[in-house]
Amino acid sequence: MTSALQRRALGALVLAALFFAVAAYQIDRPGLQADELLFAQGVWERGTVVLETRVFGHRVPLMQLPYLGSLKSILYQPVFAAFGVSAAAVRLPMVAVAAATVALTFLLLWHMAGERAAWMGGALLALDPAFVFTTRCDWGPVAIERFLAVAGLWCFERRRIHSGAFLFGLALWNKTTFLWTLIGLAAAVAAAYHREARARIPLRTAGVAMICFALGAYPWIRYNVRTGGGTAAETAHFDASDLKGKLLLLHSSLEGTTLYGYLVRDGDGRPWPRAGILPWLLGMAVAWALASRDRLGLFFVTLLGASWLCMALTRGAGGSAHHVVLIWPWPQCLLALAAAHWPRRFTVALAIGAALNAGVIARHYALLEKKGADTPWSEAVYEMTNQVLAQKPAGVFVNDWGIVEPLLLASRGTLRMEFSARPALPHAQLAARSGWIFVGHTDGQQQFPNANAPWKRVPGFERVMVTPPIRDRQRVPVYEVFRFQPLPKATR
Repeated sequence: MTSALQRRALGALVLAALFFAVAAYQIDRPGLQADELLFAQGVWERGTVVLETRVFGHRVPLMQLPYLGSLKSILYQPVFAAFGVSAAAVRLPMVAVAAATVALTFLLLWHMAGERAAWMGGALLALDPAFVFTTRCDWGPVAIERFLAVAGLWCFERRRIHSGAFLFGLALWNKTTFLWTLIGLAAAVAAAYHREARARIPLRTAGVAMICFALGAYPWIRYNVRTGGGTAAETAHFDASDLKGKLLLLHSSLEGTTLYGYLVRDGDGRPWPRAGILPWLLGMAVAWALASRDRLGLFFVTLLGASWLCMALTRGAGGSAHHVVLIWPWPQCLLALAAAHWPRRFTVALAIGAALNAGVIARHYALLEKKGADTPWSEAVYEMTNQVLAQKPAGVFVNDWGIVEPLLLASRGTLRMEFSARPALPHAQLAARSGWIFVGHTDGQQQFPNANAPWKRVPGFERVMVTPPIRDRQRVPVYEVFRFQPLPKATR
């Protein structure tokens, strides 16, 4: 192995290990959240999917939702079989996938722009707060999509066209939001490398690549053929009403403050430290790429801009951190490319930004230790699932959002559950079920307004608490577990 290859391999390993160490710290914090565990619906028979098939008598989930494939569910079946169910089993595989994304970004930048750009871009990505925490808690989900995007581009750059097309197909099956990246890539190639693309990809190669893409995306294609375009009916809605708000979210994601007050409590109202220098440096990098007409710079600018515009102009998209970070690592790649071309003062500024990023990550962990997380991410979820399973109930009725998925995971899909904020059956009929218990949030932590009110008093029944209110480490009451027992006829 030559010296350059050794440095390249070592650099990729070092940055991947750095990211893994940062993202795997206290892996059970915050608590497991419902959207983070949505993929578990496809792991067990009791879960809900919109498209499945049977292979040798076993159910194989294909589509979780009209816009979400079951790739992650399939990948986790052997994980849970081997390691059981826990926060580590849920989160560490996605941290490993993201570490591979960091390594591939490093290798891609080295191949495209040289060693200096590779180290700068890889370090910025490994220490990016939004990348760390959206991967660690993967509630988009986002980790697999970002890996497949970078891996596919790496294959195309290495002229492994068929492999790259297959990976892009997998990414589309994984989640339809990959269309944003696909459109961005098509626009970027058209803007910067259309002649090279025609020369490198003859018609026959393009045809085989389309077949490979279709193979990767087959479950997604099958679902849309069967439903007459069910994905588009669910998701393809234009909306330009909040471009300013979505742009501000992009800014806060770049400076690392977007998850304050959501993933972590930040009651003091001081979202610091922040890597506030990075959005401005990115603006400078965009101006440089456009002014210099550097083709690789133009490629990343177009990829970044077109992908973001796609989400920003879609109703219900681009307004949350787990959408914005789907355009990562393209901002880091553009910054690294500018650093490779500009004087070292720009590299120093980026190094300061990376150091500030590390400070933001440290503060997130400090806040999780000191103040915990708000209800969707509460660490009280672990005690709640333990208490419910200890009751060995005949069934569980859940009256609020965010509870079903943790119970499904903890019980490995064996627990009989019903969930409704507005049940179709009379409350008294539900309360009369023998051996059933009820789980909800405390009054101050409800996710659906007035979810608790109908269950305060059910005529003919006494509401009995199975356990005291279940609290988080900060002693905030989060969950309540109760049952109903019939009142004596004389007191009804």
